[in-house]
Amino acid sequence: MKTLVLRGVWMLLGYALAVLVATTIACIVFGLPTVLPDDGRWGSFYTWWRDFPSMLFIGGMMTAIYGLPGWLGSVILAEWKHRRSRRYFAMAGVLTALLALLIAGRFQGLFPEIALNLGCLIGGFFGGLAYWAVAGQSSGARRQLPCPALSL
Repeated sequence: MKTLVLRGVWMLLGYALAVLVATTIACIVFGLPTVLPDDGRWGSFYTWWRDFPSMLFIGGMMTAIYGLPGWLGSVILAEWKHRRSRRYFAMAGVLTALLALLIAGRFQGLFPEIALNLGCLIGGFFGGLAYWAVAGQSSGARRQLPCPALSL
């Protein structure tokens, strides 16, 4: 029982780290056009940097809420099928981000908000890798029960 609780704690910590990484990367990619030399067409970098903490907080809450169904599905599948590879969790992060965009109603094709959508997908990729680093490496690992014949 103690092992199961500890495993759950690591999974939640992994999810928190994945949300933090995905949100940070999505906010950075979303703000990248502000550094283009286009006379402020996309806004000022300095204004964007001032708003970064609030974007990170609100984006983190939205990512945690909208990403939860995709994360639960990918974790259940990983535990059931014993998936432990970085590739699985990176692609699961991208699919989780896509599902979160669909749930939030923000995805009307890639081009209307390309910076936000692309940032979310890239953030999902790296968020999946962050989850793998904390909790995904041991997905599906179960403690072997002792053989009843040996316990005599």
